[in-house]
Amino acid sequence: MLLCSLLPVTTVAIANEAQGRVVDVAAPFALQAQQIRNDLAGDAYSELGKEDRRSVDAALTRMGATLVEGVDINRLSEAEKVQLFNDQELVNTVLTRARADSRVVCKREKTVGSHRAVSQCLTVAERRRIREESSELLQANQRALSKPEID
Repeated sequence: MLLCSLLPVTTVAIANEAQGRVVDVAAPFALQAQQIRNDLAGDAYSELGKEDRRSVDAALTRMGATLVEGVDINRLSEAEKVQLFNDQELVNTVLTRARADSRVVCKREKTVGSHRAVSQCLTVAERRRIREESSELLQANQRALSKPEID
């Protein structure tokens, strides 16, 4: 995740849980953006859709154009600060949600008709999709059964 405080600028270190690395916000922005792009290419954000990937990349590109090396954030115009803050929030929000959805959870479950438990490992998002699809299928079947047949 990328964190940079705009008013005032402070040095912050945050843990990147997936890789166990520390992102130093005092480091050049280009290095941080490259780390995020590398994480996007890996498994850390496996549940992130193409549209979200494009929006994160576009926000990082805009931020990189604003945060050229050696620029003093206090000298940015208010409009630039607002755009930078909004891009930062977009990146943080999308990546935080994607990291939570990409987390793999394993459960030992007994399959129907068997006493033998089997490990089933799925991401949080996959489990949610399966639950939603099952619910929709059940509702569709109930609606179909409740409709009277007209001959």
